[in-house]
Amino acid sequence: MPAKSKKVKKTKAPTKTLTQRRSTAEPTPMQSKLSGLTPQRNSSLTSLSGGPQAPAETQQEGSPVKIIIWAVVILATGIGLALIVRNLTKDETTDTAEETTTEEAVVEETEETTEAEATEAEEADATETETETETETTTETETETTTTTTTGLTNEYSQADQTLADGVTSNIISLRGYGYETFSTNFVYTIKLGDVTKFPNVTASLNPTTKKLSVIVENVKTDYIVGNGGTGSTTFTGSPNAATVDITNAGGKTKFVFNLNSLADYKINTVPGSVNDSITVDIKN
Repeated sequence: MPAKSKKVKKTKAPTKTLTQRRSTAEPTPMQSKLSGLTPQRNSSLTSLSGGPQAPAETQQEGSPVKIIIWAVVILATGIGLALIVRNLTKDETTDTAEETTTEEAVVEETEETTEAEATEAEEADATETETETETETTTETETETTTTTTTGLTNEYSQADQTLADGVTSNIISLRGYGYETFSTNFVYTIKLGDVTKFPNVTASLNPTTKKLSVIVENVKTDYIVGNGGTGSTTFTGSPNAATVDITNAGGKTKFVFNLNSLADYKINTVPGSVNDSITVDIKN
């Protein structure tokens, strides 16, 4: 609280004489010394009487300065914070942009890699398909070739040329003998073979003009029917169609020529036996 003003009782100053006026006009050295103390006393009195007013004027003069200073400080602080936030935001934006660019690049590389892998996979599938096709084709070809050389051990009745084949390529067959039977509908001539694991190659053809059926047995090593290089013939009794057969051996082949009374279907077949295998010539009556 401001100090209460003290009322100073004013006294009427005495009337100065001429000597006193002079003294006042021309102070003595002692007065000069004392006069130096007078401002201090007056200052004290002034402080006592008007003490609260002097600081008020000082505060009034200092307040705008302080406000300006605080305003400058707040403005500078705000600008600094704004710059810091801007830099941080810029760095985050830059990092985000770089990450996005990197992710896009990775996605593009991944897509390119996926397309390359898909292309390679398609090429590999195409290659495998071609390989499988080639393998299948080769297998079929080999099977057909094998069929030509290792199958065909039976035939059906016909007047066309017929064959038997079991894959024999050398002369290993022995002809052990022959036999025949006459039935009501057909005539069967049997060529007995030696102990072998395969049947010989056989061909047969019917001549419609001469009515002769020729059957040639190949791969013959030994012919015990007519002998190697020999010839022979047999007349059939009781057969209404097959009259005779003429046999000739030469060059590892034995030829059987059946003389028929009329054209008829026939078939040649292999017959596995419990003791010896055989080849049959079956002619319709």
